[in-house]
Amino acid sequence: MKLRPEEQVCQAYVEWFDLQYPHAADFLSHVPNERADVVTRKVLASLGVRPGVHDYLLFERRAGFVGMALEMKRGGATLSDVTKDQRRWATRLALQGWFTAVAYGIDEAMEITNAYMGNRIEDRHWFRPGEQLAKRDMEARKR
Repeated sequence: MKLRPEEQVCQAYVEWFDLQYPHAADFLSHVPNERADVVTRKVLASLGVRPGVHDYLLFERRAGFVGMALEMKRGGATLSDVTKDQRRWATRLALQGWFTAVAYGIDEAMEITNAYMGNRIEDRHWFRPGEQLAKRDMEARKR
């Protein structure tokens, strides 16, 4: 089976993560919300799969965060490739104490993960959505 470019990045990331962090390998989980046909989407939705949830959830506390949510994009993707649902989930998770990030390619995914696992995240701009953005999104939901 031929994998799409983003799937190839995801597969390489998991292989790297399992070798780099074997003690945490069982705490990394992929969320199966990729593109699918209409019937499969309906079945997945009925099972609780939600659009926009980040590709990987790491259930490991670090640097004051409850876990890491990582959205993978192929190298060469742009910010506009991040969907509205993905941005909404990033905001929701950040408000719940999660570290959220979007990785554009395997190198950035490894850099983000190494920073998170090494508790070195305070100086990187792509780790937390802005507080104002998060508050604005939550205020809009209350209306």
